[in-house]
Amino acid sequence: MGVRYLQARAPDGALARAVDRQLRRDFGVAAEPVTLHRSCPEIFAGVWIALRETLVVGSVSRRRKERIATAISESNRCPYCVDAHRIMLSATPAEDEVGGADRESDWARATSLPDSAILSSPPFGEGDGPELRGTAFCFHYINRMVTILLDDSPLPFQGWIRKPIAFASRRYFARVLRRRPEPGDSLALLPPASIPRQLAWAGEGRVAAALARFVRSIEGSAERTIDRQGRERVVAHLRTWLGSPPPLGGGWIDDALRGADSPRARLALLAALAPHRVGGPEIAAARGSGVDGDLLATLSWGSLQAALRVAEWI
Repeated sequence: MGVRYLQARAPDGALARAVDRQLRRDFGVAAEPVTLHRSCPEIFAGVWIALRETLVVGSVSRRRKERIATAISESNRCPYCVDAHRIMLSATPAEDEVGGADRESDWARATSLPDSAILSSPPFGEGDGPELRGTAFCFHYINRMVTILLDDSPLPFQGWIRKPIAFASRRYFARVLRRRPEPGDSLALLPPASIPRQLAWAGEGRVAAALARFVRSIEGSAERTIDRQGRERVVAHLRTWLGSPPPLGGGWIDDALRGADSPRARLALLAALAPHRVGGPEIAAARGSGVDGDLLATLSWGSLQAALRVAEWI
C-alpha cells in the first residue's frame, strides 16, 4: 500500500494540517485518493473542498452519490475506487428508489459518452444537478490520479481475509455516515475563485464555489510547472476528444503537441487520456530535477483537463 512515485509525507504547514483535520473528521479516514495530493497543499485543499461539497455533504442522499461514484469508477476501470465506493455504498442506508437507481447508474456510466441520449435527459431534477454532476466531475478527476498513483485496491490483503476486512469497513463507515457535517465548512480553506464555463451547470451556490476553488488550485500550480505552449497544445487536443481511448503507441501524442513537446506536457496528456499507460519512465522524465509538488501538479492538471472536457457534455 502507499503512493507510487511520490514520497509519503505528513501534513506540512497550516493549510495541509487543516485539510487533514477536516478529512478525518468528515470523511472518517485520511482517504488516500485525497491524501496523495499532500505534496502540494493548495491542490490537497482544492481536492478535499470539491469532494466534500459534492459527495460528502448536501441535500442529495449519500447513497445516490456513492452509486454515481461507483459507476464512473467502473467505467474508468479504476479498481481501487470501485472497491472503496462499493464499500461506502453498502454502508449507506437503503432507500425506496423505485427504479431510479439503475437510471442514475446508467447516466453515470454515460458521462464518458457525449452522444448518449441520457445526458440530455438526466434522471434527476435540476435541484439535484449540482451535487450529482459535481460528484461525477470529481470522480473523472480522481479515477485518473488514483490509477496512476495508487495500488489496485484499498484493501490490504488478497484471498479470504478481504471479506472480513470489507465487512469491518462497512460497519465503521455506517457509523461515520450518521454524522451530518455542515455544508460549506471547507470553503474557508482557499480563497474564492471564478467558476470555469465548463462548470456553469453548478450554478452560483456552495457547489460552484467549491469547484471553482478546486480548479483554480490546480490551474495556478500548473502555471508554474508546465510551459504555456505545452498547456495550450494539451487543451486544444482535448477539445476534439469525444471519450474514446487514444490509439496504441505514442504517435498521437507527437501529433497533439506539435513542436510544444516536453516531458511534462506529455505526462499531462497521458494522465488525461491514457492514465493506465503512465509508468516509471514517463514519471522520471517529467520529474527531472523537480520536486514532488511539481510532478503532482503536472498529473493533477492533465487529469483536470479530461474532467473539464467531460463536464462540458454532462
